[in-house]
Amino acid sequence: MPGNPVILEKNGAVATITLNSPKKMNALSTSVVNVLAGVIADVERDGSIRALLLRGEGRMFSCGGDIEEMVAAGDALSTLVDDELRVAESMIPQFASLPFPVVCAVQGAVAGGRRRSRACLGL
Repeated sequence: MPGNPVILEKNGAVATITLNSPKKMNALSTSVVNVLAGVIADVERDGSIRALLLRGEGRMFSCGGDIEEMVAAGDALSTLVDDELRVAESMIPQFASLPFPVVCAVQGAVAGGRRRSRACLGL
């Protein structure tokens, strides 16, 4: 699944969400943030899940926002950031309301991804 920026795997009652863009240090572009929010919603609806692990592939959990996307946005940067933040901020209560433990495996540096990692039960 090298092309998928967010991977959901299930092993019994444990779901693992992996940020899977190691060459981009798991940067959180608009599309990645939207896919991640959808994957979390899928996990929430799955009645068989009893625990969730959130992790980043490669040497770091997440460098935060996708700088390339921000530069490319030009004059629309403030709209891009507002939209991304709205979706990203909605994930914090989404994690907190899950009826099972959420553990975040953080390796290396963490920048903008720290809010999502702090929403987890254990680091």
